[in-house]
Amino acid sequence: AYTLNPERDLAPELVQAARDPGMLKRLPQRVRNVYKLPILTEQKCTAILQELQNFNDACERNGWPRERPNSMNRHGLLLQELGFAQEFLDPLVAIYIKPIAAALFPDCGGDSLDSHRSFTVVYHPAKDDDEQRDSTLAYHFDDSEVTLNVNLGEAGYEGGEVLFGGGKDDEHGHTTRSAVTLGVGEGILHRGSHCHEVATVTEKPRTNLVVWMRSEQVRRKSCPMCGSSTCFE
Repeated sequence: AYTLNPERDLAPELVQAARDPGMLKRLPQRVRNVYKLPILTEQKCTAILQELQNFNDACERNGWPRERPNSMNRHGLLLQELGFAQEFLDPLVAIYIKPIAAALFPDCGGDSLDSHRSFTVVYHPAKDDDEQRDSTLAYHFDDSEVTLNVNLGEAGYEGGEVLFGGGKDDEHGHTTRSAVTLGVGEGILHRGSHCHEVATVTEKPRTNLVVWMRSEQVRRKSCPMCGSSTCFE
């Protein structure tokens, strides 16, 4: 789970897209500027989920603290802290995701995308009636230039569609939503500034891998969260 074997772990469509920019024009785009494609094999998703479960079990047994990746999801994990970065996430982003993101969103850092913050978010069915669990995610935009969101599983869940509105600076783009559904191992690429939310999960838990790709060059000009040019001085 902690290393990247492209032949075993990656969907062939992802490998082809990273090598053949022409394929990018054929990526599904049900929602404008939101691109959906297979990312990971089901085998890789299962292996990652098992390691996450092992870590959570160890934390429960030993009383270890777990840092939340953000304020909006209570049971996600920072993957860099678990050892997923150096031999899995770093090469995945650098070799495969960054070239695609740079081609699709040249105005969002392009080749200057130079870091990432990667974590999981976890949703449980609303009928579980547990106030300590999240079944949905409120409308927001990301602290990223480009975001990759991958459904790790498990199969058979219901609900949890990603609902897209407008860009964060679009005054009139937030009244309607367009839904994108992800199968196991499928992912979406979108601008971090593209506002979205997650529909309520109604059957089976769901875990997603989220990669916030960032560019220091972009951020020195304007903070993506507040618009200030002084946040990174």
